[in-house]
This record gives sequence, structure tokens and C-alpha cells, in this order.
Amino acid sequence: MTAVASVFAALLLGLAGMSYLYVDTNIARKAAEEATEKATAAEILAQKKQAEAEVLAREISEQRDLINQNLYYAEMAMAHQASFGTDGLGRVRELTDNWAPKAGATVDPRGWEWYYLRSQLNQAMRTFEDTDRALWTEDGIRLGFLDSETRSYTLKDDTGEVVAALPAGSLPMDKHRLSHDAKRLAACTPDDKVQIWDLQTGQVICNLSGHGAPIDTFGWSPDGVWLATAADGHGIKIWNTDTGEVKVFDSESGAFVHHPDADGRVGMLVWAPDNNRLAVTYWGYNWLWIIDTNTGTNYPSAETDEGEVETGYEFEENIRALAWSGDASMMAVSVEKDIFLLDPQSFEISGEALTGHRLPVPTLQWGPHGQLASGGVDKTIKIWNSESQQSIQSFRGHGGFIRRLSWNPEGTRLISSGDDGAKLWDLRAKTQSIAPPVHEMDRKSLAVDWAPDNRRLVFADAN
Repeated sequence: MTAVASVFAALLLGLAGMSYLYVDTNIARKAAEEATEKATAAEILAQKKQAEAEVLAREISEQRDLINQNLYYAEMAMAHQASFGTDGLGRVRELTDNWAPKAGATVDPRGWEWYYLRSQLNQAMRTFEDTDRALWTEDGIRLGFLDSETRSYTLKDDTGEVVAALPAGSLPMDKHRLSHDAKRLAACTPDDKVQIWDLQTGQVICNLSGHGAPIDTFGWSPDGVWLATAADGHGIKIWNTDTGEVKVFDSESGAFVHHPDADGRVGMLVWAPDNNRLAVTYWGYNWLWIIDTNTGTNYPSAETDEGEVETGYEFEENIRALAWSGDASMMAVSVEKDIFLLDPQSFEISGEALTGHRLPVPTLQWGPHGQLASGGVDKTIKIWNSESQQSIQSFRGHGGFIRRLSWNPEGTRLISSGDDGAKLWDLRAKTQSIAPPVHEMDRKSLAVDWAPDNRRLVFADAN
């Protein structure tokens, strides 16, 4: 019995030890899990605090940028005001020096306002007389000037030195139009002829003739090669100005592109940016046609119940302005005071009409980033988001209706011009920007054009 008792006692002691080890292991496991949970919670809390700190830092940075931007605009406005005083140039220099980039700076806060005010100090602003049309060349260092009174053309660099010239009296005097790259000039004679001048060599490339009537409307293709011309009751021709040849689309109409429903005077000829399509309207008609300039086909077209083919798109009222988007995927059409966005392939209207102008809209201009500017007889400029089809900005300030709109290449500023002069608008500040000298001119503006560097502007007034 004693031996059995000893064995039994030993077994009990072993079981007790195992139980103690089991309990001890569970306690350790539980402690480890609690430690892991606390570490995870601490990590989540740290991440949350870090995210909150990043948001706070971003908000502080944005507020600082906004404060700096507002300070910049305020000081440039002060400098602009000071520039009118007899002793104000010192103040202009002091305020603009504040915003000159510091050594090692990674951000340049200066906008066009700074460069304009500094040019006042450096007397860099130049006036060119005896011209009624001016256009920058693609390199931004030369300006082409047309003087209708003397029938001459001059190409100058930005110091005013003459680079090339057509002598006075050399141009036929009726209508003139520069190509978009300012390398060629189309000049109409009082009859049915058009001379094409190479402005680099000063020579006539070719003479275009064949309408049989004076030319009313004409327009260059964006690539500066093709010229569309129209004569009252004599249709439209499309010319290759390299060769002087006209496109012949079929044997019946010869070189003419006819619209059977409109034999009157062409109102607008507007080339698409792809050089392959031409939008056409006629005076007194509320119809729009698009011509495929490779085939001569008119769009849209549909067969009537009588089996005849009808071309053109009819609006309810007269068309006042046309503008192709930069990628030619959309066309803006102002019909009296409403604006429609039209798909030029399907001829479907996108959404509803853009409304907000109280009177007709004679000018439309697409910006480089898909925004649309409209200028109305109601003296109002509106900026539209073409995707949401909402007006995102409105500007007023002209004393008469707006005739022309021109975006800078960057899409941040817009110049508007009319009978009462021109105004420059800064779309970043959503207010009228500090205006260059054109804001003081109360004479009818004839032409405006931006330099490719976004910082210079040429403006021609009625004098």
C-alpha cells in the first residue's frame, strides 16, 4: 500500500505541475494578445494623429498661399496706382522688388502684372503707328503690321526694327486677311481676284480668280495653306495657296460648293482646327452647314419624304456666332441670346441651351482648356464650363457691346474689346485684372493678339 500511495502521490504532483504550466501559458498568451492590441491601437492612433497633422499642415499651407496671393495682387494694384503719379516710379520699383525671386527659391509668385509694371520702369512698352492690324509671329519676337490706308505691310521685331516690308501701294485695296502664322496675306481686289503674298519674301505667290463676282467673305485654314472664299450668289471655293489651284468636287458644280437652299450671301466661314471641315452660314438664314473640305460633301444630310436630299441643320432663330473647340469635337453656336453646344459629327445638341445673356451674343471664343467665353450685346462676358454647361464667371465693365474676345495661350486671362476700347480680365482672381494701357483707351479697338509667352499683348485702336 505504501508503494501504491507513493505512486499516486507522484501522479498528483505531476498533474498539479502540468495544470500550473497550462495556466501560466494561458496567462502569457493573454498578456501577449493584450500587448498586441495595445500596440495596434497605438499605431492606429499615431496614424490618425499623423493624418490630422498632414491635413492641418496642408490647410495652413493653402491659407498661407492664399494670403500671399492676395498680398501679391494688393501690392501690384498699389504699384499700378502709383505708376500714374509723377514720382510714383520709385514706389513701383519698391513694391515689385518685394516679389523678385530670392536666391534658392523654388516658387516664382510673379504673374503678368509684375512684368508689365517692370516694363513701365524699363520703358519697354512700345507704340507702333500707322497700322490697323497686328499679329505676332509664332516665335513671339516679330510683329506683322497691316496699314489699309497706305496699302502696305511691315514685319518688325519687338524693338521696332523692320525685318521685311511690302511697299506702300503694293496691295490691292478691298479686303485683307493674315494667315494664322502671319506668313501669308490674302488681299482681295474690287472684282473677283485674290492675291496671295508671301510676307517673308515680299512676293506674290499666286492670283486666285473665278467667282465672277466680288468676294464677300474669306478665311484661312489653321495651317495657313487653304483659303476659303465666297461671293454673293456664287457659292464657295476652297483654294490651295501653295499652287493657286482650286478644289474641284464634281463635274456639275465645277469648283463651286453650292448649297441648294441658300444662294445668297455667305455670313460666316469658320475652319475647324483639323483643317478638314468648314462651317458655313448664310445671311438671313438660320441654317448651319459643315463642308468636308476633302470631298465637298455637305453635312448634315437627310432624305425627305419626297426622296430629295436636304442638307444643313436648322435652328429656330438667326445664328450670330460660331466657334470650334480646340480638338474640333464640339462647336459652340450662338442663336440670338442663347448658346448651343453641337456635336459636329452627329449634329446632336449637348444638353440644354446655355442661357444667361439678355441680348444677342455676337462673339464666342474657346479657351485652351475647354472653357468657353461669350460676349454679348448686353455688355456682359460669361465664362462657361463646357462639361457642366454652367456659367462659372461673369464680367461687366464695357460701355458698349463686346466685339472680340481673345484668350492668352495659358488660359488664365482674357481680353475683351469693343467700341469703347479693351479690358483685360484675370480669371484666376475672378475679377477684372489690373489693366495695361489699353484700359485707358476709349477708342474702337480693331485687333488684339497675345504673344506666345503670355506676357505681352498687341492692341490696335482706331487711330
